[in-house]
Amino acid sequence: MARELISSRLSYQLLKFGMPASFLGLGVLVIAAVLAKAFGAPVIIEGDSPGIRILLVVIAPLAAVALAAWAWDLKYVELDGNKLLVSGVRRRIVVPLTDVAVIKQNVLEPGRPIYVGMKTPGVFGETFSFVPSPTYAWESPSLVERLRALAGIHDEASSDGAAA
Repeated sequence: MARELISSRLSYQLLKFGMPASFLGLGVLVIAAVLAKAFGAPVIIEGDSPGIRILLVVIAPLAAVALAAWAWDLKYVELDGNKLLVSGVRRRIVVPLTDVAVIKQNVLEPGRPIYVGMKTPGVFGETFSFVPSPTYAWESPSLVERLRALAGIHDEASSDGAAA
């Protein structure tokens, strides 16, 4: 059986690298503008409301950190028969589907990530997640159901919804 890409390449790259870098860049620009204003240089931020400047200085970097923390756990995943080929930033591992305990999808999060829980902690910890490829958006049975069937997981407690 040929390898099949089941994670979204574009979503993985955008969420993992693009969005955190964008938010971080925005945060740096806001902080630079506020510091320049504090030292009397002419800047884009108008008005004398320190509340807005403080809000921007605090919210932009916190948003960047929160998004980066969430996106850091995303993996690039391929299906090769009864194995998952899982790649992080620096590591690539093979996960036999027999080592998988739970497969869930959170439809409320952006990208509808799929969470894979392991029977025993591995290189990526107890769980890892990935954003499924858009080609599986309208597939029946769903990718989650297909992976559960390959892993031999028939527990209804693993139904779609909130993630582990």
